[in-house]
Amino acid sequence: MLLNNSILKENIRKFRIEIGYSQEYMASLLGISQQAYSHIEKNPENTSFERLRKIADILDVALVELIDQPLNELSIKALNELSEKNNLENVHNESFERIIRELKEEIVFLRKLISVQISSNSSAKLED
Repeated sequence: MLLNNSILKENIRKFRIEIGYSQEYMASLLGISQQAYSHIEKNPENTSFERLRKIADILDVALVELIDQPLNELSIKALNELSEKNNLENVHNESFERIIRELKEEIVFLRKLISVQISSNSSAKLED
């Protein structure tokens, strides 16, 4: 894992203390021993990404804040814009999917209508 070890160590401990959690409490939330949690704070480089994500969730901080310097306003704005763009893309994708569904239904309807029309014309010719 390519993380700045000293920042990660400092941040895990800093955020834990800020929120008022003990190592024992953190360990219990993570389902590990206090000694194992202490090891994470002292040597976080061997901690799995998933465990770091869970620690960030427990501490109610963004994972990026845990593993790096706190976000500055420009970074937060860029992340928010990216999030909004992704949300817009999701809305567009949902709209496109809805339109495609509606067009497929219309195609089925028109095929049935054509089939009925062809049958009507065939029946009318047979009567002549």
